[in-house]
Amino acid sequence: MWHRVIAVAAVALLTVAGMQRAAAQDKRPDLDELYRFREIKGGKRAVQESPAAEMDKNKAAIRKVAQWHASRLMSAANKSLGSSDELPISTAVREFTADVLEPNLYTARMTLGQQDMIQIFGKDVMTALTPILDFKPPYGADKTLLMINAGRCIAALAKSGYEPLADNAVAIIDNPAVSDAIKLYYLHALKNLFAVPNPDRPEKSVFTDPQRELKAINSLIGFLTRKPTISPSAPQDEIDGYRYVRREALRALGMVRYPIVRVQGNVQTIPAIVLLRFANSDKSIVPPPSVSERAEGLIGYLQLAPDKEQNMDFSAGFVALAVRDLAVDYKAAKPPPPKGIDPKDLPKEPLAERDYMAWKLTATRISAGLKSWKDNWDNNLPPPRPADQARLVTGAFDQCETAVLKYINDGKRTEVAPDLLNQWLQNEKFPNNLMFSDDKSTFITRPEGP
Repeated sequence: MWHRVIAVAAVALLTVAGMQRAAAQDKRPDLDELYRFREIKGGKRAVQESPAAEMDKNKAAIRKVAQWHASRLMSAANKSLGSSDELPISTAVREFTADVLEPNLYTARMTLGQQDMIQIFGKDVMTALTPILDFKPPYGADKTLLMINAGRCIAALAKSGYEPLADNAVAIIDNPAVSDAIKLYYLHALKNLFAVPNPDRPEKSVFTDPQRELKAINSLIGFLTRKPTISPSAPQDEIDGYRYVRREALRALGMVRYPIVRVQGNVQTIPAIVLLRFANSDKSIVPPPSVSERAEGLIGYLQLAPDKEQNMDFSAGFVALAVRDLAVDYKAAKPPPPKGIDPKDLPKEPLAERDYMAWKLTATRISAGLKSWKDNWDNNLPPPRPADQARLVTGAFDQCETAVLKYINDGKRTEVAPDLLNQWLQNEKFPNNLMFSDDKSTFITRPEGP
């Protein structure tokens, strides 16, 4: 089972047989190198200093720390399958993560030295991990665990905004021979990379290569829309595991910012329709999305940038339907058993996913997404805006908040009123049956029911 592999990944083997250069790299940076590294990471020192000898020392210090971390990861994995008291693999990964420069943690704009550091550090880390990323099938237990731990490091590195790692992540995600147990961490890497803010244009990602970015988006969509890799008769825990990994791809796609990607006026891909289909449990999705996947699809759609060609009446209707469905699940969810309850008094029927969802957090995230969605439509597109579509966007926002979300946030289960959303949906007209009129594939087919 893929999830059993993940469970032991924290203590997994991370080594490459025959990697002779690991021994040469397994030397701790000296005090001067560590000092330079910390100064540059903290924005207090430039990389490109004068004289040239100082610049060379700064670059060498960054590379030394990167190589040292890679060496430690490999060395730790060699001892007791990564679980030695001397240096557990979990400690090596955690300490590597601590040295990754994350722009999200800084309120000030990145200095040139920090920007240089991200590129130098990222390149050396990825070079050190390349032998693992280039593994060929068959993927036995050893290779699987190696690739998982490499993925954990790359997911951490992605928070720096080091763009080239997307190529490696896409190669893993698109490889049908690689298991979902491995792909989970590379999906996580793309999510982290897309989440890094662009200091100059917040509506865009940090990608500077449009083709690389398009390949990453298409990789996520391809993963989400692929034919299921599990049997319809698979046990429930295996289906849940499949959905667990798919949910990470939804979270990543929700970070790409673009509802539709056009190149010279030609549509390349449409993240918005994929996300809103998951939110509405479109019939094409197999197995049907879980409640948490539907929530992530909705949240992801709502945080995308606006597009003047999007039929907002279509989108407003399906946003309201998705919130209505989540409200029904919330009302049907069983309250968790009280703390300290005697185990023999626990319910005999197993809890469903909706019973243990973090509903308040989910509602807060949807509320924030709705506000962003409405503000983007109202303020971040050049006028004119069709009056009927503007009214429906406002109506969907108001109805979702007043009938559902504010009560979930307050924990007032009995006050949640999906029927009020139903009434609004029945009383309004939504003339467009496509999200984008020039693309006939942008429809949604919901399952039978209200």
